[in-house]
Amino acid sequence: MENNNTKYDISQQLKLLDFNNLKKIAKINNLHNIISLRGKDNIINALTKLYEYQNGKYKKKEFNIVLQEHNIEIKKPKIKQIKFIEKPIQVEKPKQVEKPKQVEKPGVFSYNSDFLENPTNEMLKQMALNQDTFDFFQTPQSALDLIGSDIVEYEKYDFINGGNALEPSMGNGALVSLMIQYQHILQLKNLDGIEYEKSMYEIVKKNFNISNIYNVNFFNFIPDKFYKLIMMNPPYQGYVGVSNNGFRTDRAYIFHVMKAILLGDTNKKILYVIIPPLLRADWGNEKQNGIKMIKFKDLLTNDDKNKIKKLFNVDVNKLNNIDVYRIGTVNDFNKIKFMSGKYKKTKFNITTDIYRIEVN
Repeated sequence: MENNNTKYDISQQLKLLDFNNLKKIAKINNLHNIISLRGKDNIINALTKLYEYQNGKYKKKEFNIVLQEHNIEIKKPKIKQIKFIEKPIQVEKPKQVEKPKQVEKPGVFSYNSDFLENPTNEMLKQMALNQDTFDFFQTPQSALDLIGSDIVEYEKYDFINGGNALEPSMGNGALVSLMIQYQHILQLKNLDGIEYEKSMYEIVKKNFNISNIYNVNFFNFIPDKFYKLIMMNPPYQGYVGVSNNGFRTDRAYIFHVMKAILLGDTNKKILYVIIPPLLRADWGNEKQNGIKMIKFKDLLTNDDKNKIKKLFNVDVNKLNNIDVYRIGTVNDFNKIKFMSGKYKKTKFNITTDIYRIEVN
């Protein structure tokens, strides 16, 4: 008869084994039903009971009752055919755990805060120099505050650390400056921007020290890296596409967002976008951090989907990995019209939503 610590000792030894080894021991001892149950705890329990039986704790009749109670079967329950666990079980050495890869040293970026606080004078000079005429919509501080708060509260930024970020319609660089301000959380390796308007490109290139600033049509842009984070306040209307392969639309923002989603072949990424409210108002039932979520494909009109198919050759209905969260609403935009060396600043009252889009 074993001492009172027998059950404790054998159970503790068995718990140190992996599941495959436990199954082998169960098979050697003709434990039948336990293998089909596939439970590690069940196998440990069965082997412990068997060990106790072999060491005289139960008579045969009592042992059969114990087996029934624990749903354990032994194919040939004759004592002489039950193999004893005679020696202490050898515990396999744990596998060497690989050290986590070191994140590359994050980039160091900066910007001219004086320009960002009062950009119009410098912008006006550059517009006059290039004789440009166009409307510019400033990203309001209220939108930047909402995105900043979400960055602080969001729990999935670890995968961005050491990655790359992009702002595909820089304007005066408000969203790029926001990413720089939160670099202590984002830990970006590279920070790139795109600005198509020549005058604005010259301005932001002068006032921002980041990895790259491209003067290119976003729809023509072919990246040389994957972007894990994209922030954008895209044009709301205008021409989308490349050369003759495009069209004018009052919903240009939809196609800018789609282009950003497709960058890097729909690799995992997060987007923050500032655009007019999307189609759905109910926003489904699923939530994350108290924010309702809905699939991107369910926020588009049939016309949107048909045009996306034409422009990108993509069937949006098959993209089930794009989740959209609405994190806030703003309506305090400023519209600045540049023309003939002058500018006019007016309030632009349009209700605009801020969305976090997750491509998983």
